[in-house]
Amino acid sequence: MKTCKQCNFTEEQNGKPFPASYGLLCSICKNGRYRYGLNRLKQIELLKKQNAKCGVCQKELELFVGKENKACAHIDHQSKDSTECYSKWDDSSFVRGILCVECNTKVGNADIKYFKKIIEYLENPPAL
Repeated sequence: MKTCKQCNFTEEQNGKPFPASYGLLCSICKNGRYRYGLNRLKQIELLKKQNAKCGVCQKELELFVGKENKACAHIDHQSKDSTECYSKWDDSSFVRGILCVECNTKVGNADIKYFKKIIEYLENPPAL
């Protein structure tokens, strides 16, 4: 039985064998590190910092439960082609936090300057 060299989870704890091409990495660490620079332990640490809640709407979230689960946590990240990096983990991962699917979809690739203009508009409506 293999043990992941990043998070020390075994294949048994993982619930399925590690893909042969991943070597001694579970799928969560392999994909999380490749996509966001976050292994399983860093993903868990980040969600704990957010009290297991969406960073925007505060809905209770769970990691590693599958996309069909409404409590599924999504890693929110800045587009790799952006010049700004929001990551607290490493300069190449662009991670901002963890969101629910609804908030992650709404945040999407939105531009922070655009949100600032919306806030300015709502605070100072031209019709008033």
